[in-house]
Amino acid sequence: MNSDDGILSRVGHRMPYRIPDGFLDGLDDRIMQQIGNTEPVSPRPRWLANAIYGIAASIAVVATVMHLTAKSDAECDLAQVDACFAQLTDNDRQFLIEVYQDELFTEFE
Repeated sequence: MNSDDGILSRVGHRMPYRIPDGFLDGLDDRIMQQIGNTEPVSPRPRWLANAIYGIAASIAVVATVMHLTAKSDAECDLAQVDACFAQLTDNDRQFLIEVYQDELFTEFE
């Protein structure tokens, strides 16, 4: 036997509380008096949200295209390097060779 059975038999199915007669009459008027006559704040226009989403999507597309089409340093063609090196003057070539030979990371002594 459940302990709630005795309580339900004494109370029955009636509501255990009451409200005064006429309490709900004019409730909306009393609430409006308490909160005052304030204008509701309008939400952000829908076109503004769509514009923000469109700009964000455009930036994402541009960044993706740039990432996919950009060449990395590893993809640099050796023939291009040779062509650039051939255009240098003798003094510039000698300077680059000396700098390369003195490079800390290329010397393994």
